[in-house]
Amino acid sequence: MVGLSNRRSPLDERLLAMYAKSSNSGRLVIVDARGQPAVIGNRLQGKGLEHSRHYSGARIELCNIGNIHTMRRSLTTLLSALQRSEATGDPYEGGRAAPWLGHLSAVLAASLRVARALHEEGESVLVHCSDGFDRTPQLVCLAKIMLDPAFRTLDGFCG
Repeated sequence: MVGLSNRRSPLDERLLAMYAKSSNSGRLVIVDARGQPAVIGNRLQGKGLEHSRHYSGARIELCNIGNIHTMRRSLTTLLSALQRSEATGDPYEGGRAAPWLGHLSAVLAASLRVARALHEEGESVLVHCSDGFDRTPQLVCLAKIMLDPAFRTLDGFCG
């Protein structure tokens, strides 16, 4: 369903039903990197959110990962705090002042969720966010690294 008009796409619904049926489990998990406030804001702009009742075998999980602007502000705050900690001699000031580690944790947790859905639960996975140019590739690439045995060794990761 997209936007305030609640538009639906029968072709999208059929395609995602085929994705679900093609998985080992017969299920599809739609991993939406956004949080609920972003979903509501996007919907007011004419964008939307899938409703699992329209997608056979699918469920939707919101990951509550900040967008690129949130991440950039967090990193800037962290870097400023680290500079201040050098001046004050307090090595912990940087970590207390910025939510950067929380953002990293959310990205890693969502990536792990994607990897587990694919590997352990046998589900098909669709990953997306508002625009698809920051959070989506991060989650997909990290899940791929988690799933590839070569990357789980120092030699494989560096090679």
